[in-house]
Amino acid sequence: MVLNRWKTTCVAALFAAGVLAAGATVVAYQNDGPVPTDVAAEPGPTAVSPSPPDLVTVNGTVLMPDGAPAAGAIVKSVAERDEAAVARTDASGRFQLRGGFDNGGLLHVRSEDGDHQTTLAVPSLAVRTAFAAPIELKLTPALTQIVAVEAAGRPVAGAHVVAMGLGYKVYGVTGRNGLARLQLPARGNLQELVAWHPESGVNGLQDTENGLPRGTTRLSLLPPRPHRVRAVDPGGKPIAGLVLTISVKTENSNWILMGALPVGRVRTDADGTATLPWVPRERLEYVDIKVLGSDWKIDETDLTRIAEGITTIHARPERSVEGHLVMPEGASAEGILITGFGFGPANQGVSPSARARRDGTFTLRVPSDHAFVLGVSDLKWASDPWSGVIVGRDGWEPSEITLNVYPATPLTVRVTRGPRRDPVADAWVHLTSRGKVTWTDAQGKKRTGDSGARAWMTTDAEGLVRAGVGRGEQQLRLSSGRWSEEREVKVTSGEPAEVEFHRPWQGERLVKFRLMRDGARYEPSPTLVARAWTPQSPYLPLQFDPRARPDGTFEVAFDAGSLSLYFLDRAKQRGGFARIGLEDAPVDVIMETTASYGGTLLDEQGQPLADRTLKLVVKTSPYEAVAPQRTDKAGRFRFAVVPAGVPLELTIRNEGDGAKYFLFDRDRLFRPDEVRENDRVTPHRRDAPSPIAHPPIPLAERVEKLCRDAGPSGMHALVLLQGDDSQDVVTLADRLLGEDRVKAVYSYLTLRLDAGRLKAEAAVVADRGWPRPGPGEVVLVALNGDQATIAASRVAAGERDAAFGFGKDFLERHRPPVRNARALLAEARTAAKESGRRVWVVQGGPRCGPCFRLARWMADHHTTLEKDYVIVKLMEGVDDHVEEVIAKFPVKPGDGVPWFAITEPDGSLLATSESPLGNIGFPDSVEGVRHLRQMLDRSTRKLTSDELDSLMKSLSPQP
Repeated sequence: MVLNRWKTTCVAALFAAGVLAAGATVVAYQNDGPVPTDVAAEPGPTAVSPSPPDLVTVNGTVLMPDGAPAAGAIVKSVAERDEAAVARTDASGRFQLRGGFDNGGLLHVRSEDGDHQTTLAVPSLAVRTAFAAPIELKLTPALTQIVAVEAAGRPVAGAHVVAMGLGYKVYGVTGRNGLARLQLPARGNLQELVAWHPESGVNGLQDTENGLPRGTTRLSLLPPRPHRVRAVDPGGKPIAGLVLTISVKTENSNWILMGALPVGRVRTDADGTATLPWVPRERLEYVDIKVLGSDWKIDETDLTRIAEGITTIHARPERSVEGHLVMPEGASAEGILITGFGFGPANQGVSPSARARRDGTFTLRVPSDHAFVLGVSDLKWASDPWSGVIVGRDGWEPSEITLNVYPATPLTVRVTRGPRRDPVADAWVHLTSRGKVTWTDAQGKKRTGDSGARAWMTTDAEGLVRAGVGRGEQQLRLSSGRWSEEREVKVTSGEPAEVEFHRPWQGERLVKFRLMRDGARYEPSPTLVARAWTPQSPYLPLQFDPRARPDGTFEVAFDAGSLSLYFLDRAKQRGGFARIGLEDAPVDVIMETTASYGGTLLDEQGQPLADRTLKLVVKTSPYEAVAPQRTDKAGRFRFAVVPAGVPLELTIRNEGDGAKYFLFDRDRLFRPDEVRENDRVTPHRRDAPSPIAHPPIPLAERVEKLCRDAGPSGMHALVLLQGDDSQDVVTLADRLLGEDRVKAVYSYLTLRLDAGRLKAEAAVVADRGWPRPGPGEVVLVALNGDQATIAASRVAAGERDAAFGFGKDFLERHRPPVRNARALLAEARTAAKESGRRVWVVQGGPRCGPCFRLARWMADHHTTLEKDYVIVKLMEGVDDHVEEVIAKFPVKPGDGVPWFAITEPDGSLLATSESPLGNIGFPDSVEGVRHLRQMLDRSTRKLTSDELDSLMKSLSPQP
């Protein structure tokens, strides 16, 4: 079992996918024939309404290709959640437009007749600088796009069509011949098309990587049926008057971005319900809903009744809160952008943004019960991340939001390809200035999140983008066609930083490979299944087509840094798997004999789950390795033919209206001819109507476990007792237990007891001699690994800053001594050399359950393990210089913790916890135990076979 270092929930700003188009006002319709009388055309541009003072003003001039003023031209911005700002040029071609441009300055400009157009895309962090002076936009001839709409093989007249690309949407209506003739900007790709007819239905096409074909495109409408959307608040009450934009996806279609058309926007009635008559009736897979405006925020979209034609959204209101930028002396904050991300109680977060006024104040719209990471996004200025819950419970005052602003560090990103490092223009670069937030949610569960201020940029003709960033971790994600890549850079000073994304080849790579068996070429049966793909976690993998050659070999053309291959020959019961890196040499894929796998599927009560479909999917791919199997009445299942040596994931297909389940322990790796039976598989229920009631664990047991985990890891335990549940007390507890605010708390395993549980545990508190907090107070108790009280102190929460300072000082004074990771490793190597042993280096984390399980196992078996190993445990966030020490080991991004390695005293690597399935972490699976045994077999000198067997038997399940 592995825990990722920091849990990350992040919603990407998918500008290239047209998400920004959801709230734009229609400019004009274009058609190839008369508009039917029963189809209302959209209104033209309207006057810009008075704007608040925290908006950006764009002044500019629009010119025709010959340099003449473009009088009457229409300039429109594209907004994400609000209506677009629209302006018309005067006789001199001049215009003025005001907007927040929080998601970038995306402008679409068209001449009065639409025959000449252009677009402009300015990253959000550069808007303030780019629009500080008047801009000039020159129109170019538009390109004609013909959209042919049909239903059941016949042309559809009166179908509404919208074409979308970066910064523009162009509308039309089909004529009697089913054709709509659209005039589109010449620059940039056509990324989405949507067509709708009130009787014939909808459909859409989408290609955000390479763009849709220019010229003529055909859309075949999908037959509709009514679909209801229900909106309820956190209390389950209906929300009336909510304006929503809707997009849908079927099993066989692209996303259909109906929010781009007026019919895709609906308003809920008094019962909180809106009916969509146009939703595809067959194979509907997803309904994506967004709120238009900033009064409400969606927490979760419930699709469990999608087959019945019902989707329910759970939403909560947003409220306005004030924040403040503290600028250097004499500097103006006007127009500086504040962005970030908020983690909610369910699976959808929120991305608030605002621009500051001259005095540094700004206004954000935020929901309650969300924890935020905020920061400045600007070319010139930056800030450290601000994190915390802004609005806790109803009736509580919002937290103070103050960001100290300082000059940004210049960051240059260069994107190149080929042996000559040719620049790549128009590549997308997404930037996140990462920060961490820790909070306790409304259900009392401690949670963490990782996000921050975000922006997008596109490379210029030289393949460059330039940004300003603050100190700390910066995450960069490149997207250029099918090229996606991530990098992280840590900024520690104001010195300019540079990052390069480079692919050493141009175009597609061609890799050849052959199937082998027992040293000879393998002759497959006609039913051979061949798959090829490139993993892109957390995004969908790229898929490629392996082609058979006349000489019996295969080849794949692909544009990626790596490739995975999978083959299954069910007729001959053979399978193969291979990974290819940057090498282009021919590859041999060994076709191994298959295995079999069976077991029992049990629910959360330990009862058999009958008639459930289980799938074995090739890990990192979209492909099923073998045919799905269904459990019998006793919950039993069996896969008779399973590929060996292939990383697999066991998943559950949720069907119908039954309970929804998912699996955490999914990874499987079988040996050739292995027969694995009697596996007990217990999934987690996703949609339990209410948590299973368990009696609370007594305080004495919780303290015992806390100290038992803390001791072997060199940590202390901290118990925090709340005198009541007032805002002052809860806020102080949140701040003291938040690792983003108090670094010393990493040295403790923490336990928080609210006022209700404190009353029930009064006898235990008194027996241990701990002070009992009164109303408006908390008590802090520090303990060592033997449960002995180190110190206890009462803190009055009323004076928030003073109370926080006192509590922070308590944590600093009573934490265990800080260790030096460099010295620990050096001492371990010296001891190993003197005693003829090896060094076992373990990297852990202070909030990692599997790390504590491994530490306890090592402590329980210390006498045996120390015969061959000197164990050194390094704890991130607790010990100094851990990052520096671990950087010398082959740890990969995403490996998680615990991660460990066995080395010679001189540092020579013998084995690591990296298995074919990835880092094993704590070995609690068949595959994990097998890999650990291989590590020990490779490195032990004194341990006997019986001792190794005993160590493996102490872990479960058995290999």
